[in-house]
Amino acid sequence: SIEEQWAMFLRKVDDQKSSIDIEKVHKEYAEFRERIIKDYSSNCVIKNPYYHIVIGNDLVINDSSLISKYKQAMEHFDQAIELDSDHSAAAFAGKGWLLLKGKERLIFSKQQDLDYKESAVRAFNRALEILSDEMAVLTSIQTLLQQRCPNINTALSK
Repeated sequence: SIEEQWAMFLRKVDDQKSSIDIEKVHKEYAEFRERIIKDYSSNCVIKNPYYHIVIGNDLVINDSSLISKYKQAMEHFDQAIELDSDHSAAAFAGKGWLLLKGKERLIFSKQQDLDYKESAVRAFNRALEILSDEMAVLTSIQTLLQQRCPNINTALSK
């Protein structure tokens, strides 16, 4: 988001070891501004897939019929997957759920998409693959921590 990029820009300026060079900061700000304008015009302001997932879920939750927000929610899930397909299990799950719930939209719109169930299953399977990989990594980390620090008795060690 723009806020995150702005915070990173300010942090970069603030982290300079020597005194702040005003001319350099003005030049970097001009470049930052142009990048934000370009991202905004090409609809690429959001660079974190999490935000697309949240927006997609919000659209789905707040529109009980899904008729008006289906396409927009699907676009957000697709953008999250495009940004980081290896860590967007929630986007694949949201997409699968939306495909199944969206069958009502397909019936009313005269559009025939007979493979929506297969597409939903593929999306759910991809979400499961991602979650399985993440669980394997977390289990490995927990095992290594238990081996290196066997005497730790905290909630994290359980």
